[in-house]
Amino acid sequence: VDMYVPCSDGEKRWFELDIKVIKDEDGKNRYAIGKLKNIDKDKKEKHQLIENATKDLMTGLLNQASFKQMTMTVISKPGTFIIMDIDNFKYINDNFGHDVGDEVIKQVAQIIKESCRQYDVSGRIGGDEFGLFLLEITDQGQIEKICERINAKVSAIKLEDNFKKVTMSMGATITTGNQSYEDVFRFADQQLYSVKKNGKASHRIAKI
Repeated sequence: VDMYVPCSDGEKRWFELDIKVIKDEDGKNRYAIGKLKNIDKDKKEKHQLIENATKDLMTGLLNQASFKQMTMTVISKPGTFIIMDIDNFKYINDNFGHDVGDEVIKQVAQIIKESCRQYDVSGRIGGDEFGLFLLEITDQGQIEKICERINAKVSAIKLEDNFKKVTMSMGATITTGNQSYEDVFRFADQQLYSVKKNGKASHRIAKI
């Protein structure tokens, strides 16, 4: 039996309890011998391996494969699927360096985390591309506010004086829960492409 128990130093650790029951000549239980083994290091290493396999290491969001897998488990319910792309990211990398580009990605990821609920699904699905599934949010006005709030916070990311501001383009699909992941993704991507084609720094929402 694995147990997560408090220790004398105030920390909680994982232990494995192995119990052997000793019987008498008549087969009745007389007493038990228990052995407690500290497995905290092994447990935490295993947990870290699982985290590394599912999370994007730079941002802490789900990676592309895990985002798809998690979204597919909830996409049978109504909601809104959003694809987000940082505008002019190549220019940022080329002119400010990859360290600055990485920092922008981290800050954008944090903004996305803060903009969704615990049971929504968010992930980094490309170099400068993010995905978000808002479970059971289908009101266009509410979705507009979420997209506007994300872009307002992204615009507050500071680079250098000669760069106006960081912005994002977003394509959103309102789904009834009857569509496949591939269809919803493709439709959201079409909305994103339309935003990119028509000036960027905005969002487009459509029902599939």
